[in-house]
Amino acid sequence: MVKFKTPQGMEISEDALNEIAALQFDVLKSSPSKTSFELECGEDFPKNFQELETRFFLYEERLRECLFGFAHKLGLKKTIKKVESLDTIVDCLTEYEKIENKVNVYNEQFNPLQLINVIIEKNLPFMICKDKYILGIERDRSGLSVPEQNRISFQVAAQILWAVKKNEHPTIESMIDCLEDEQNPFYLPLKVDRFNNPRTIRNWISEVFPIPKKERKRRLSDEEASNHYFDVLVPVPGIFMEGGSVVNFVKLKFGLEWTVQILKILKWSDEQIRSSNFVEQYRGSLTFYLPMYVDLWVDGALRDNGRIFG
Repeated sequence: MVKFKTPQGMEISEDALNEIAALQFDVLKSSPSKTSFELECGEDFPKNFQELETRFFLYEERLRECLFGFAHKLGLKKTIKKVESLDTIVDCLTEYEKIENKVNVYNEQFNPLQLINVIIEKNLPFMICKDKYILGIERDRSGLSVPEQNRISFQVAAQILWAVKKNEHPTIESMIDCLEDEQNPFYLPLKVDRFNNPRTIRNWISEVFPIPKKERKRRLSDEEASNHYFDVLVPVPGIFMEGGSVVNFVKLKFGLEWTVQILKILKWSDEQIRSSNFVEQYRGSLTFYLPMYVDLWVDGALRDNGRIFG
């Protein structure tokens, strides 16, 4: 008789495994929003790294228990071992919402922080606990559409240029003229020629224009523009919501990648980019270990030399 090993290292027969897997699978299928494996815990953010480490351990253990039966029911004819690869767990989380697709198994060790990074990068569910249990905040998992990519890229470019160039482009109209100038080094990366209607770009960049709406109708002195309003970075909408308690990490990462690309075009050094207010606006809006991912994504964008669309 074929024997399988549970995540705890216990041997179990295939018949018994099928019974367990069927029960787990039925629970997952009938009530994916809350399973019998869901961690029962408060939503308070961990007080220190020791408590966070404990939560990581509990999350990983419970997740493996859940995915053990889940993966087998999907048709996996291999021994499920205690140490599974990051790819396996991410595959299972990806297929969790599809239910019927199969997954693959490889054996390797990984850092739990790496798992969390892949989960938020791929916009996957934590499956057995709420976002707040691991992240301390809620996620907006609405994703990132192509129109939103276009909007964010232009908003990041305008936000940076208004802060760096100050008096050169003191109005929305002058910024549109700048971005639509074919001699401008931002023209090709932004692929400005795709947008024939100036109103489209105007609507996007007006959301990050640093002068408040009530002040836009009067003419500002150069001193007012350079020393007051244009020193303020207006956040790109849709990344941080509800006072920062909800975050769309996919949009955050995309905004960071465009920040690196624009600053690279302006010939900023890697160290200047890392320590800039443009990166700090994202890093400073996160708490505990989450700013680490901002630094990780910035370093990745720097390694790619700021390229996003090739």
